[in-house]
Amino acid sequence: MKEANKKVISRLKEVRVQKGLTYQDIVDACESQNEAVSFSTVKRMFSKASDEGPDYRMATINAVFHAVIGTDDLELTAAEEAAMSDTEKEIVTENAALKAVVELRDATIEELQRQVDTITKEKIALENTISAMQIKLDTTTDMFRLAMESLGKSSVR
Repeated sequence: MKEANKKVISRLKEVRVQKGLTYQDIVDACESQNEAVSFSTVKRMFSKASDEGPDYRMATINAVFHAVIGTDDLELTAAEEAAMSDTEKEIVTENAALKAVVELRDATIEELQRQVDTITKEKIALENTISAMQIKLDTTTDMFRLAMESLGKSSVR
């Protein structure tokens, strides 16, 4: 498992214990946010041996993060921030950084998709041009052949 994920999961374990959340509480909170995470995944993530476990997808870690921390927009009032433990504050900060990375990645993907779409349109236009040029070449070649045959027949007379 990636070191960053280990650190986040370790902190989520601490917060889960502090808040007294059960695995089912976390699964239910994920479902209420339309982020499906199975009971077995949550149980595996919070087990003692989870450091040797699978490398969870960021979507899964973020869903569990939102369920455990209970903040989706990461904009906290001064009172909310004061009520948070240092561990929760660090997790919120790390999640904000991860969210920014994901948003940047998504924007990059969108830009690359636009470029692919543009290149695909250009490719289709070039293929159409090549096809039209091939038709003109074939037509010109046929006309040249007919003209040569015509000249050959007229010179024989």
